[in-house]
Amino acid sequence: MVGGRVRRAGLARAVAPRPLPSAFTAQVPLLALLPVPKGNSCFPRGLRDRLGVQTGVRGRICVKWERPRDPEKRLQKELLALQNDPPPGMTLNEKSVQNSITQWIVDMEGAPGTLYEGEKFQLLFKFSSRYPFDSPQVMFTGDNIPVHPHVYSNGHICLSILTEDWSPALSVQSVCLSIISMLSSCKEKRRPPDNSFYVRTCNKNPKKTKWWYHDDTC
Repeated sequence: MVGGRVRRAGLARAVAPRPLPSAFTAQVPLLALLPVPKGNSCFPRGLRDRLGVQTGVRGRICVKWERPRDPEKRLQKELLALQNDPPPGMTLNEKSVQNSITQWIVDMEGAPGTLYEGEKFQLLFKFSSRYPFDSPQVMFTGDNIPVHPHVYSNGHICLSILTEDWSPALSVQSVCLSIISMLSSCKEKRRPPDNSFYVRTCNKNPKKTKWWYHDDTC
């Protein structure tokens, strides 16, 4: 309850103002205005507590915000999942996470029966403090960059799941599976037609590129 007076069963009682969480203004969590249903509560107390959600009522408007979550907890969970159940041909490079959990290298081997069978690649993942609401920075790195119509020679990948189609419900494993599928469906090894110009002029961070997704084939 943010503050004011609440009427219940014809009685009125004063409610002490409830301060906003300290991180509310600093991290700007999700803010949504929802109509208040009949009754005096927006969320059942038990459900509210389990979801980690606070609510406040002003007249007939419910203000809901989520408490900030620690991205490292999410990364630790995904790290264990990748170690215990990696996608086919993918292996976490253990040395890459010894000093920091926000930068991973995933070793990858081309799938059998594809143009990349037996070839070995490396994927670099970088996570910001806003992960998973902000997509990770993902690119190929190392000496062997796959020759593919959607992969530039500097390792940048033109794949919508890495930018505009990203969702917090996705994960590192989701990205790995999408990249495996992208390589496996390739019919011809070639670079994007604008490779030379792009590599000369692009930002080092592929997320800074304004990608134009116009081709779902290889």
